[in-house]
Amino acid sequence: MTPVTLMALADQNSQDYLSRLIDCLHSCAHLHTEHLQLQVHILSDLYDIADDSFEARQIQHVLKQRQQQQAQCYAQLKQASQDAAVSTQTLREHQAKLDQGLQQALGESSQSPAMRECQHELQQAQNAREPLKRDHLLLSQECTQKLANYVRHPMYRYLRQQGFASTTYRRNALNRFLDEWLAKHCNFSQNLRNEQLLNAMQQHSAAQLAEHDKHIGALEQRFEDLRKALTQQPVQAKQVRRIETLANQVIDHWAQVEPLYLEALRYARCEDEDGQDALRWLKYELKAESLEAALAQWAAIGSPQPERYRRELLALRQRLDIATEQINEALDALRHAEALEFALRTSMSPFACTCGAQSTAPTRCTCHLLLPTGERYAPRPDYASLIDSYMNRALLLGSLINTIKAARLAPATAPEHTVSDTLSPAPQLMQGHP
Repeated sequence: MTPVTLMALADQNSQDYLSRLIDCLHSCAHLHTEHLQLQVHILSDLYDIADDSFEARQIQHVLKQRQQQQAQCYAQLKQASQDAAVSTQTLREHQAKLDQGLQQALGESSQSPAMRECQHELQQAQNAREPLKRDHLLLSQECTQKLANYVRHPMYRYLRQQGFASTTYRRNALNRFLDEWLAKHCNFSQNLRNEQLLNAMQQHSAAQLAEHDKHIGALEQRFEDLRKALTQQPVQAKQVRRIETLANQVIDHWAQVEPLYLEALRYARCEDEDGQDALRWLKYELKAESLEAALAQWAAIGSPQPERYRRELLALRQRLDIATEQINEALDALRHAEALEFALRTSMSPFACTCGAQSTAPTRCTCHLLLPTGERYAPRPDYASLIDSYMNRALLLGSLINTIKAARLAPATAPEHTVSDTLSPAPQLMQGHP
């Protein structure tokens, strides 16, 4: 499992929830159109507005225009989101190809005598660290326990606080006499030497471990420098430039989605220009405080029509309420998915943000689209199931990211090639309930 295949799962997850939100917006906007048409029909029936009258032609033109522009908006949004998804998939495919090429070059370079010698030294140093660390912990634990006894001894602690036997010790004759008497009774000189020896042993052990870690760090840097020198090729530099170009194209494609999404949201809330014109027409033609009041006046003269219209209005408004709630849930789920996408990108990206965007939006920063090469993650846990648990609110974002980080394989244990290294279409992850 590579960073590219993991990121493809998160990409697909966000795209699936965006598609769900677009469908919810489209459905709600269509219901608003039905609601407007029903109200127009009721007023036309109530006030005998003829179909060929100026008022009727005016509102029918507005509603027809709204329906056409609404359909066009959603078609464009659907297409733009699909184009952005394809662009993202293309980027991931090129990143996977680059990663595979680097892995192949690394496999060939591993036969280099210099690389093999460095890797052997690094492995030996890493193996030698464990007993050093174990001995240091045992020594530190033993010294800490013994040093605590000196702190607890009242006479010894008192003399240490007074600075007895130190260059800063200053007391009058009587106090010096008493201090010397106490020192004899608590064997101060020997205990002081023992305390100093215990502290020196701890410091020496810690210094040894730190020096060994410094040596390991130098070997790791040497190994990385050798790897880069042996794997950098002109064709790979060309691939890197191509990936940077594709990353910019991904940013551009998602930038085209945003204004279309905002327009679709206005249709779903009946805040578009034609929808507002229709509402103004209804308000102008209505000769009562509300449509319900007009229906009540109509029912008072014994007509059966108002009750049927009232039932139709109630049913349609209930569907609108449900559709609005579905939009809120889908929007919340999309934000939840994008939070994962951004957190995963930033945790994997080896690059600090240099594009100047410094944005938390996962689709607006080119730096975070670039992923590390040569890294591998264990085939388990089931990453798709982890994402599903996160989307169902059964797993916190921090816990998910930490689990993925813990699955990262050390370079020495990472397999040269696995089936999952080849980027394939990510599985559908729509099991999550927003």
